[in-house]
Amino acid sequence: MLQTLSDSMKATTRRIIWCGSLVLILFMALLVSEWISHTGKTLTSVRIPDGKILQIEGVTYGKAHQIGAQSILNERFGRWMPQKVRQLLEPERPRSRMDLEQPALVVWLNAIDPATGKPVDCQGVRLEFIDKHGDLFGAADSSWSAWSSGGATFSRIGHVFHAFPRDESKLTLRLTPWRTQEFSAVEISNPHLTRPKEWSGSALPQQRKVGHWEIVLTGLTMRTNGGRDKSWETPARY
Repeated sequence: MLQTLSDSMKATTRRIIWCGSLVLILFMALLVSEWISHTGKTLTSVRIPDGKILQIEGVTYGKAHQIGAQSILNERFGRWMPQKVRQLLEPERPRSRMDLEQPALVVWLNAIDPATGKPVDCQGVRLEFIDKHGDLFGAADSSWSAWSSGGATFSRIGHVFHAFPRDESKLTLRLTPWRTQEFSAVEISNPHLTRPKEWSGSALPQQRKVGHWEIVLTGLTMRTNGGRDKSWETPARY
């Protein structure tokens, strides 16, 4: 009887140790996964004339956009963990999301101080694409987010482009601080390469019927956006 009870206790102990080891292994694997996912990635970086280093985190295309990391441990177990532990598990670059009504290209960027390597404000910079003909394509909108952790503030901006050189596999992006109006340029891959249809123009006036409407184009007047009083606006011709 005593021998049977002893064997039963040993078997129970082995199961407890096995289950505990499995939980520990799974927890350590989750920690490693968190650490890997929380390590900030940079697609490319460039030092702009005002001294900051701008880091292009990524370029996305579509309606639903996201970038950065999120802590699975904090989301599932954060309510039971001490605040210092939660802060330790917070990702270096938290997740940002953006939902658009129409597909568009989004350039995600942040900025760091070259002297300290710490994040700094990434606002006050104009972004635009320039194509092989020298035409500029400015951002239609942007979304800024910021998080504070450990005495530092990390911020990120997603610049939205509805128009860009879609038929170029490599896109040239210009970054211009509002204060200096001197630009720096980087080259990134086009995430949505498309080939335009062949078409040829004809002399004005032209007219087309659209439903019950007749549209007549009689002339074109060239204008340019931006200017000295609008340093945030791309000087694109239209």
